[in-house]
Amino acid sequence: MASYRALFHFHHLLSAKKRAAIRALAADLRVHSLCKTGHPGLLVLLCTPACGSADASAADRVAAFVRAVKAMRWQTCSLRSAEPFAGDGPIPVDLYVEVDRTSAVHDHVRVYGADCAAWFDAAMGYRSGGPEAGSAPGLTRGRSRRR
Repeated sequence: MASYRALFHFHHLLSAKKRAAIRALAADLRVHSLCKTGHPGLLVLLCTPACGSADASAADRVAAFVRAVKAMRWQTCSLRSAEPFAGDGPIPVDLYVEVDRTSAVHDHVRVYGADCAAWFDAAMGYRSGGPEAGSAPGLTRGRSRRR
């Protein structure tokens, strides 16, 4: 049985009811969920066979989670990625973690292994930087200010 992961991107994730519903889904389906609240909202799902459910595979549990989240009412909700992975990193202890910064999501994902960090960066559309990646040296994303 393989491990499975998914990443959602939302316009925002502010509702306490939706966060409670996501927390309940994580517990019911035994799927590790990392939730970034605010603008934008992010939801990372990680499920390994060790998460424990003899009834369903990791892919089935993540698919059920995805269906339940998509059934909720959202301004925008996009499933950026859903795929199997090696699952070589440590198994998360908490089934639900909530953070308020995207950098904190990246820090949490990096704990699960370099593969998960690279997957997150690719799904979010981040560049690795440097001329090899097609970006000019000295240029950064974001707005510049004129003086």
